Amino acid sequence: MPERVLFISPHPDDVEFAAGMTLLSRLDQGDTIKSLVICLGNNPAEHDTREEEINQVRESYPYEVGLLDRSAPDDLHALIVKLEAEIKAYQPDVLYLPFGEDRHQDHKIVSEAASIAGRTVANRFYYCTPSTKRFEATNYFIGNAELLERKISLLACFFSQRAKAYLSPNEIKAYAQTNGRNALLYSDGVHYAEPYITQTLDFARNTATRKTPANDLEFDQSFLPRAYARVAQLLAPFVDSEHITGKTYPWEIIQLLGEQDFSNSVASRVESTPGLRIEGDVYAEPGAKLPLTGVIQGPVYLCKNAELQEYSVVMGPTFIASGARVGYHSSVRACLLAPGVQIGQRVDLTRAIILDNSMLSHGNTVGDSFIGQDCWLAGKTDVANLRVDRRPVKANIGPKRYTTNGKYGATIEDGVKFPALVVMLPGSYVTPKLRLQIRDLVSGNRVHKGR
Repeated sequence: MPERVLFISPHPDDVEFAAGMTLLSRLDQGDTIKSLVICLGNNPAEHDTREEEINQVRESYPYEVGLLDRSAPDDLHALIVKLEAEIKAYQPDVLYLPFGEDRHQDHKIVSEAASIAGRTVANRFYYCTPSTKRFEATNYFIGNAELLERKISLLACFFSQRAKAYLSPNEIKAYAQTNGRNALLYSDGVHYAEPYITQTLDFARNTATRKTPANDLEFDQSFLPRAYARVAQLLAPFVDSEHITGKTYPWEIIQLLGEQDFSNSVASRVESTPGLRIEGDVYAEPGAKLPLTGVIQGPVYLCKNAELQEYSVVMGPTFIASGARVGYHSSVRACLLAPGVQIGQRVDLTRAIILDNSMLSHGNTVGDSFIGQDCWLAGKTDVANLRVDRRPVKANIGPKRYTTNGKYGATIEDGVKFPALVVMLPGSYVTPKLRLQIRDLVSGNRVHKGR
């Protein structure tokens, strides 16, 4: 559902610098956008030029740009009254405003006035500018190269500011890259981001924090059949492929792992060493890399070039394919890891199937989940698999909902990329079209804004 969005900008270029990608993305989604410029700066000699820049934006971009006053504000109460009138007239669903800890006096007074005047707006995002101090982001908008180039073009409208170093294209790009790294979203090349401090009013939480996609999500109907066929291919030496491809739900496939006998003539049986405790049937093909210190409880099968790093704990029934790696101090129980899967440090992984070249970064906890190929779950992602009331989980499979036979975490389609600190509730289904940001909460087929 399109939203009405109001950006509060102390000066003509502040919003475009701090939130240009966000603004352009919201325009693309069909949101109604207004940028309210509070003043034209402290130098009256520049006012005509700055107003000309505002007019250039109005002519070039399909969002409203308002001007509250030409002169800088000096009376907090008077500014609050004016902003209250603007906000009441516009009725925004979302408010973007400058953060109050700032070295520029205009930014400080505008932030305080806008916070008071916009106190009834459910969703508020505080942005930072080059003069902002002590800004600790709680949320990020993740952009891309195309949005960044459009942001640079948008900022070119403010031609009088070109001499400022932070408005050069290289500096704008570097700023976006830095925030992309801070958001931990740079697995497939550099991602670009804009940081925010989010504030959501409790009385409106049930409706205001829900992010409904502009269009209905499209689920890949071929994902599960393809994924089941890949699991059958990996387990072909041990189980009839029809026993896998004939299953309907991911949790049924996960259950099959408990029925496997991994003994065959290719792999040799692994015995304990002084630092590595082996219990039960553990088999390793030539080239598998075992830790000097760790615990492996069978049945476990390690393919060629599979790697278990120091202090890892692996409990069967677990199948680890060629090139898959389990990181330091991580625990893997009753899982299938396809070729190229990377499990980071201190990960707790239980009853999960993870397909080719997917990666779980440090500190993740994932239970009873089915994860496709080329996925990436950034640090401290939690996938819950058990309801508080201990009832069977109601799980989404695409657009439909089913009752599982007990615990279940999530189904994640191929190519999904998670930011850090995401929490997924039991029974969720994630498609690449479900846009996630840091600290989001996923429930069913929907995502709720950062906590």
